[in-house]
Amino acid sequence: MVSRQNWICALLMAGAGVGSHALTPSVYTADRNRIDLTAMTPPTVGAWHEEVSPISLVESPEVGAELRRVYSQSLMRVYRNAEGVRVMLAVAYTSDQRGVSGHQVHMPEACYPAQGFKIIERMPGTLNVAGHDIPVVRMVARQGSRIEPLIYWMTLDGKPENSQVKLKLDQVRSSLMRGEVADGMIFRVSVIDADSARAYRIESDFLNDFFHGVGPRARRNFFGVST
Repeated sequence: MVSRQNWICALLMAGAGVGSHALTPSVYTADRNRIDLTAMTPPTVGAWHEEVSPISLVESPEVGAELRRVYSQSLMRVYRNAEGVRVMLAVAYTSDQRGVSGHQVHMPEACYPAQGFKIIERMPGTLNVAGHDIPVVRMVARQGSRIEPLIYWMTLDGKPENSQVKLKLDQVRSSLMRGEVADGMIFRVSVIDADSARAYRIESDFLNDFFHGVGPRARRNFFGVST
């Protein structure tokens, strides 16, 4: 059965097609958000320090090439704490989320299987980061003996979301109601650990340290928090 959200999305998209000649988005939210992933992401956040690791730990060369083709910017880092625990951070950003020439946020549910992973768990929900509830997806991917629990969310003009349907609805509303071309991002942290509950706790701790370790502009664009 088609959900109510899917029907609304379809109607909005149809309306967008009918009204495209009357309203062509001309304002790019990327111009006001001024995203610079490297500048916004410090090498040290709380107890975590960037570790220079083999790039294969985070991505394959093929995936790296695809990221550079699809996204305006991408950032891959490995952070390590004093106990030797590693967290992988992946952020990918597009200045135009309309899907023109394939430039839009891609879901890990598609990207991980394309690398040979099997999705064995997926749970939409929320994560409290520094007192703010962020809509997230918790997911576990497995490739052979490698088990990788991850937490991710998407953004549209700095607003976090965990549903692709809602993201598309927001994008259409932005275009129709405000005449804006919205930018988008996917923010992902993961840990290689067979114990998913422990991995999610580690990722939560990291994200809280990350929140406090970045500046106001990064908090707004990564977490949707203006303070």
